[in-house]
Amino acid sequence: MLTGDKWALIVPNRNGARILPGLIGNVRANLPEVAFLVVDDKSTDDSRGVLGTQGVRYSVNRGARGFAATVNCGLRWVLENSSAPQYVLVANSDILFPQRFADQLDWLHRKLAALGSFGALGFEEEPEPKPLGDPTHCRIERVDSVSGFLFVLPVETIRRIGFLAEGYFMYGEEMDYFARAQRNGLPVYRANIGVVHRREFSGRRFLNTWLAHRNAVRFAIKSFSLARVVRTVASFVLAPMRFDAAEIAQSPSLSRTLRYGALMSMAMLCAALIWNVIFLIQTVRERIAEDRYIRLLTNGQKNSLPR
Repeated sequence: MLTGDKWALIVPNRNGARILPGLIGNVRANLPEVAFLVVDDKSTDDSRGVLGTQGVRYSVNRGARGFAATVNCGLRWVLENSSAPQYVLVANSDILFPQRFADQLDWLHRKLAALGSFGALGFEEEPEPKPLGDPTHCRIERVDSVSGFLFVLPVETIRRIGFLAEGYFMYGEEMDYFARAQRNGLPVYRANIGVVHRREFSGRRFLNTWLAHRNAVRFAIKSFSLARVVRTVASFVLAPMRFDAAEIAQSPSLSRTLRYGALMSMAMLCAALIWNVIFLIQTVRERIAEDRYIRLLTNGQKNSLPR
């Protein structure tokens, strides 16, 4: 049984990824009261051996099914086997929490209780540790989306609208979830709390770049109008001309999609368009089904969204 009564932490350890050295000790030192679960997606390194020797609770996903399926495995485990914490932290395996993060979570708990129902909450991404200020100086703002390296999902939201969409495999599933929550009237927030993220320390660079292109188009088709889908594709085409090297380096999404240069980005974008045309019917069906369930939820005809 997980024992955290307010917070649970799920760390998906994807296939081909590895636990960042020091993460286990970092979590134990800075989040001692948080229920901690690692979900392994058939990783090919010694992660499970390390977890076993460290006495960390972990679950093994059925096959290499990607980030969303791995997170969902953990979410189901928490809902079925824990004492129902109020919030679930979903964290990449390549982050490090600051020393007073537990104090900030206590502040967040009080603040979120006052906000009422919401879809998700994210954090500020930091490349290196920074001195931590007074937790009471933290602020929350409403946004359209947040970075997926670390985010909070309320348990009541998971029970209401379901789990992450697994068709993305990796990249885009968090954006999809945040958009679905907002279509259901649940706002998304970001706290000005910084957490260190070693970008893509745990991933495969070329595969990540391909999936970033493919899933950006898929997300646009699932979430936007046709005109905005066209604008999304155009933004990919114009990105090498619109942004300089410093701006690209500061943006995780731009640095991921443009790491191999403009010509390779164009080739991947063309391949992404072809892939999405092939799977267009499946994507549109998912969007229609999700919108239908949201309408039923709004009208009180459903109390959960199965996924």
